[in-house]
Amino acid sequence: MKIKMLIAVALCLSSFAFIFLNEFNKVKTEIIPVSAAEKKLTPEEQQNHLEYFLSARAFKLECETSYGNIGTGKVIEDNSQYGNRIQVIYCSAGSDSPGYIKGAKIPVPGDIITKYSNDTLHTFYIRPRMRIKRELIYPMKENYNDQNLNTQICRLEIVNAEGKIVREVEFIARDFMEKNPDDDGSMYYSGNYHEGAGGFLNRDSLIVINGKDINPAGISADSKTKLDFRIYWYGYTDVWLDYIEVNNNVARDLLSGIYDNWLNAMDNVSANIIEQIKSTSYTGNCNNYIYEKIINNKYSLR
Repeated sequence: MKIKMLIAVALCLSSFAFIFLNEFNKVKTEIIPVSAAEKKLTPEEQQNHLEYFLSARAFKLECETSYGNIGTGKVIEDNSQYGNRIQVIYCSAGSDSPGYIKGAKIPVPGDIITKYSNDTLHTFYIRPRMRIKRELIYPMKENYNDQNLNTQICRLEIVNAEGKIVREVEFIARDFMEKNPDDDGSMYYSGNYHEGAGGFLNRDSLIVINGKDINPAGISADSKTKLDFRIYWYGYTDVWLDYIEVNNNVARDLLSGIYDNWLNAMDNVSANIIEQIKSTSYTGNCNNYIYEKIINNKYSLR
């Protein structure tokens, strides 16, 4: 009799378990996103975050404005189908001698210096924007382009604050090849400017270097620094150089929107700091980005 009762109880429990299991399986987990407005930061967190964001360092060494002593080449307006009338340094294989495109003036930091401003704390990303003579490597011609693809174009040299060359990056013609829009399997070059020359494989062409290498002592960049980013042109084919872009990791993340939620949540920034961010001339694009995000959010600033 006891055995029969135990079996009956087990069957009942099994039935209940089956019913509840079905009901449980019907429940869907709801993921509730945390919007920028719902993110909360203490005043201390806001101060620390803002100090970090203000260590963003980004500049473009524009050839027509920043090169006081360019060495080889000359400043022209590229009014070709590839240039859209931009000002560049043009090196002609027919008339210019091989040599350095140099003399870039590194922007001097503004008044806003924080505990994160030391270059040794960051990573730097460097990328030149340039194009070469299209006919050197395209259209593809039998017994002509194979050798030309390995033509040396130029060399980017990174000189640290102490005057030591800490990185050399070679660019050859092959680095400018692209995927043919009409045939993915064939080599092609549009003739357009490339930012860093990613090549046929479309690899990330950013040059990455540690801040400890370019500024070992962590000194502030000023008129006495020997920091330089220069191009040595070999003279084998025409080159048009637009600029050399330099960003540290904070600037790269900031301008890509990674920190937008934090900036939109800042409601305890003093008017004095806001005015400083607005008026400083250094790293203008980064400071403008920070200013616009904070001033346009839904909170009142103190």
